[in-house]
Amino acid sequence: MDEEDKKLLQEVLEISRDNQKKIARLYRNLWWSRVWSWIYWAFIIGSAFGAYYLIQPYFDYLKSAYGGLQDNTNNAQNQNNAFQNFFQ
Repeated sequence: MDEEDKKLLQEVLEISRDNQKKIARLYRNLWWSRVWSWIYWAFIIGSAFGAYYLIQPYFDYLKSAYGGLQDNTNNAQNQNNAFQNFFQ
């Protein structure tokens, strides 16, 4: 093997090692990207459940108030019907 072939082979080896380092860095970045993506979505979904947990008592209060309003409306209608039936 002559000197020029050894030099070319050495350059190819250096380029190959450089490519290997770059590919390893890409895979590492891909792995961390996936990890952070999972953490991001876990935070988003966890925040949604947490917000529901904190706001749930207010929703329950509004539902009971709305149910009471419906009951009062029905009672008023029943009293109105009884009043009309009384004078017939």
